[in-house]
Amino acid sequence: MNIILAVRPQHTENILAGLKTVELRGYVPPSISMGSTIFLCHSRKIWGHCTFAGASPMPEAGLFRDQWLESIAHLACVTSEDALRYLSRGRDPHAWHVRYPVRYSSPRPQPGPIVRSYVYTATSPPPHETHPGLANYLLYLKNR
Repeated sequence: MNIILAVRPQHTENILAGLKTVELRGYVPPSISMGSTIFLCHSRKIWGHCTFAGASPMPEAGLFRDQWLESIAHLACVTSEDALRYLSRGRDPHAWHVRYPVRYSSPRPQPGPIVRSYVYTATSPPPHETHPGLANYLLYLKNR
């Protein structure tokens, strides 16, 4: 299933430039599968898309987790400390591997389609319980 993912502007830019190949998320919805298209959204506009290439769960505490965090943080363009802080808030933390980015704009940003309507998935936690801002939510286009 294809999804719209709300991502901060700097991370969207890094994904579309091919610098960021991992997106850190607090869970993986059951509806996403290998090869799904992830539309990257911020400011209610879709700026491009990439392909979901799998997810790696965060290991239990220990030496292996520290090494995993260091390598994943590099691919996610964040520090290991930021990666651990962010992933620790999720109920089932994973590193999403993303490939084949496609930008919908020229170097001077002209966004793609505007997201006018979306719904949270049934498996998403209520917004006020986990992430107060919508930045960490999977958003699906609402079927009309």
